[in-house]
Order: sequence, then structure tokens, then C-alpha cells
Amino acid sequence: MKNIAIIGAGISGLYIANLFSQNSNYKITIYEKNSSVNLEKGYGIQLSVNSMKLLNQINFQKIQAEDKFHPHKLDFYSLKKNKKICDLDISMFNSTDTKYTTLPVSYTHLTLPTIYSV
Repeated sequence: MKNIAIIGAGISGLYIANLFSQNSNYKITIYEKNSSVNLEKGYGIQLSVNSMKLLNQINFQKIQAEDKFHPHKLDFYSLKKNKKICDLDISMFNSTDTKYTTLPVSYTHLTLPTIYSV
């Protein structure tokens, strides 16, 4: 068995950890500088169509439909003036099986290996 150390429990670290965890020849350990990883409810993860194609390879498509949100557009605001600048229609990038998706932060925990604070 090979030991794999992953530095960082962000979306990239968790994604690669899930890929490695599909092979029983690897023991995965994630090292994170923060003392905890916040996985509370809240729709803080926004994933493009290309991101969803990758994440579906590690079973994100199995998430219950009621836990996903598929926005049709994004609104952009000026922070200084608190005024809407424009909106972007993102529905044109969607396909039948892969859509722009917003997920609760808690879904990054799928099959997580041990995370150590460093």
C-alpha cells in the first residue's frame, strides 16, 4: 500500500483524495493549515459544467436532487456602489446530464479520509 499525503482540504484536495480513495492500494492523508474544515449547511460551492463532469466521476451525481440548485443566471454587483452591473445567462452551457450547480458546503465530505491540522 502506498501512502499519499495531500496538502490542503480545499475543493482540489478533496477531489483528488476522492479519486485516490477509489483504489485500495492507496492510504490517503490530508493536511490542512486551518484547525477545522467548516462543512456547515450553506450553498457555498458553485461548480461550472466542466467541474461537474469531473465530480460526477467520483459520484457527485448521486446527490439528491433536492440538495442541488441549478441557477439559470448569475448577477454581478459593484461592491462599492451596491448596484447591479450585469447578469450572465449560464443555462446555455448546461446539457441534459451536466448543469451548472450550486451545492451545500457539507457535500465536500463525501468519503473523506483523515484530515490533520498542521
